[in-house]
Parts: sequence; C-alpha cells; structure tokens
Amino acid sequence: MFRIDPKWGETPQSLLKKSLGAEDRHLRERLMAVSLVAGGETRTSIARKVGRHRNAITEWVRRFNERGVDGLVSGWKGNPGKILTDQELAVVNEAVSRHPRESGLTTGRWTALLVVAFVEKNFGKKIGEETAREYLHALGYRHKVPLKRLIKADPEKQKQFARKLEALERERSAHAVTAYVDQGQIWQDALPRKGWFKKGLPAEVASSSPGKKRRSSMRP
Repeated sequence: MFRIDPKWGETPQSLLKKSLGAEDRHLRERLMAVSLVAGGETRTSIARKVGRHRNAITEWVRRFNERGVDGLVSGWKGNPGKILTDQELAVVNEAVSRHPRESGLTTGRWTALLVVAFVEKNFGKKIGEETAREYLHALGYRHKVPLKRLIKADPEKQKQFARKLEALERERSAHAVTAYVDQGQIWQDALPRKGWFKKGLPAEVASSSPGKKRRSSMRP
C-alpha cells in the first residue's frame, strides 16, 4: 500500500507546515509531496502537481518511511558521496557518455532508472532514482529533449554547396531568378524523447533518412 509510516508521528498538516518553513527548495518539494501522500492522494495526482515522475514520489516515500523527515534532506554536496567511490563514479561518467547498448544494456536512452540498474549490475550497489539524478547533475549532465542529426549528412559537401550557391547568386543576371527545389521525406524513426546530455554540448541523436530504394517520387 502506498502510504507513509505512522511511526514518525507526522500528519498531512504537520508535513505541510514543515514544507512551508523549509529553506531548501528540494526539501520543500519533497515534504509537500509526502504531505499529499499522507492526505491519501495517488502518485499520479501528486506527480502532476509537483511536476515530477511517479517513481520520484515513490522514492521520497521510501526515504521518509526509513528515516522520517531526515530521509528527505539532501546530503548531496557536489561530490560522489559515500555510495559510489571516485573510480565507480568515473565508470558511470564514461558509460553515460556513450550509447547504453555499448555498455551492455538493451535500451537506447539513458534514464535515472537505467543508471540505477547500471550501478547495481556493475558494482552490486543499490541507489534510488533521485540519487542517480543527483549523480548525473554532478557529472555535468542535463535532462533535455535532443535534436535530430542526420547521420548521412556531409558537412563538407554542405559547405561546398553553399559556396557554389553564393557564386551563382553573384554571377546571375538582374532578370534571372533562383529556384529552390527540395524533397520531402518521412522519417522512419520516432520523435526523440528526453535523455541525459553533457552540459554545454549539443544534445543530438542520430537520425537516418530512407535509402534511395525506399524513396518514392510524387508528381502532380
């Protein structure tokens, strides 16, 4: 059953009061969510109100049930902490910088839950999703929607085309016009979802257009 442990003697009202008086914004958010749990609301409803995933709400409730309000206080100070060593954190950093399948995983997108699974698989240690997010932030990763980058695109050919077009524009007569003809394509891959990308670097995922044999021409 999804509820808070009564052994800590907290009520929805007492948790809400502590939330309003908390200076740390993360603690305010967690106390607010736990107060709503104490009030009988569902994870889905709470996640929508606080703007977090349902799994984050579950993790906060677990931490509260284990240690009370102290379990909701973030002990993160921007360093690896006591769970992962420097060497293990370096392994996580190296893994997240590559595609998940290169690390022996079966999914194509890094998530906090996948980092949790990676840590348990490689180090035999258990961490929560919230802790995984804190590690990722500390390593310089940000959670955002990537842009598509055509893997068949040739930057050098694009530059050559731009130079030829510029020369053509300079040489054409005053009465001539330049007509642009482009091709429409239907991408065969899905829209990209949020993932973890290094701060300061382009957030991109590879996207391929259909091959020549799979293209169709439509003429009016």
